Amino acid sequence: METGSVFKPIIYSLIGILGLTIIVTPYFSYDEAYFVNDDYYITMVDSIEVGYEPYVEDLVIAERSYLASLKKKEFYVSLKSISDSLQVELNTSIARKDTVRQNRTNNAIRALENRTFIENEKIANKFALKNMPKKELEAKLNSIKDTLSMEDYIVIVANQIRNPNQLSTIPSINKKELSIKKVNLQDKSGYLLFGVILLGLVLFMVLMDKKIIPLHLPIYKYGIRVVLATITGFIGIRVYFTLANDIKFEKTYKAREKIVQKKLMQIKNLQVEYLSAKENYASSWDSLVHFAKNDSAQIIRYLVDKNDTAAVNTALRNNQPIKDTAYIPIDEKVFGEKHKINIDSISYIPFTKKQFLLKTNKTKNVNNRDVFYIEVKTKKKTFVDMLKIYPENFDEENFIKFGSLTEPTTEGNW
Repeated sequence: METGSVFKPIIYSLIGILGLTIIVTPYFSYDEAYFVNDDYYITMVDSIEVGYEPYVEDLVIAERSYLASLKKKEFYVSLKSISDSLQVELNTSIARKDTVRQNRTNNAIRALENRTFIENEKIANKFALKNMPKKELEAKLNSIKDTLSMEDYIVIVANQIRNPNQLSTIPSINKKELSIKKVNLQDKSGYLLFGVILLGLVLFMVLMDKKIIPLHLPIYKYGIRVVLATITGFIGIRVYFTLANDIKFEKTYKAREKIVQKKLMQIKNLQVEYLSAKENYASSWDSLVHFAKNDSAQIIRYLVDKNDTAAVNTALRNNQPIKDTAYIPIDEKVFGEKHKINIDSISYIPFTKKQFLLKTNKTKNVNNRDVFYIEVKTKKKTFVDMLKIYPENFDEENFIKFGSLTEPTTEGNW
């Protein structure tokens, strides 16, 4: 028995299995996402789990900041009797018009304030995370992880996404309501084409071995070469342009998506300010633009550290103001004094001449309180419509938005 007759069936079988595997691969390849009650999308599994370690670290920072504040309060209490006696001394010297005694007391007060400032800096540095011993930090992180599992963290994030304003009308999510669903994002056409070609190649080789295709005839000999060269060229060109277009589209889409997200966040921040001032969301773009350009907001600026008891008491004893009130334009409050945002075009989708779709609503909850809803959105294809190079798995009907008309949230769906 010839060696070729033994190995040919094995080779053909392996190529056939490879072709079938390639065809079915995209139907069993999934990304995972978290859902609540199997219908409310939260976020992709990978994107939520990477935040666990930073979140645990933030908890350590918060705890150390709290401990630092306790130490500062303890220090303020220890100086209270000295501060009070100096204030009595100052008032006495002012009443007696004793300038020498008054200057001496003021110098003592300034020295006490300087001492307070230095001690605050020491306490802050002592409890800063960067100055925490490495072994102590690792032990603390592990201790938190023992009580706050990844599953607990996911529940916390899910509740923050679903109910960012912590409204009592929205029930909290528990572990049992969370589930992971598989989402298929694969482009199946490329896999199908390549798999069919491999199966066709196996069929051709089998027919050739069985002499059904007579290769000694010129029409078959040269015809097959032309067909194979054509198929190879077609596959190569298709793969090249598919990959090139997909890479170009993905790069352009991601860049534009970030700009659109930024514009939506600007609108969101302006609408939140409008709600705070008007007790409702702006239901039209004209109302929102007029508000941003013509209204003003009250700003309270503290002239001393309001958390520094000694500084506040000193200011009050000297009849000095501890805060100042000013009014600034709404757009400066929301976007900053030196912002370069064109308020007149804030409603327009970047890279287009179209406006975002704006919808608002207001209802009453069970306690007869007003509940406000807002949704600002656009189809994702809107800001890449002119590219005309969509991947085959690109969902043209998918929306990018913030807010919801069914839940009182301003969270973005990205």
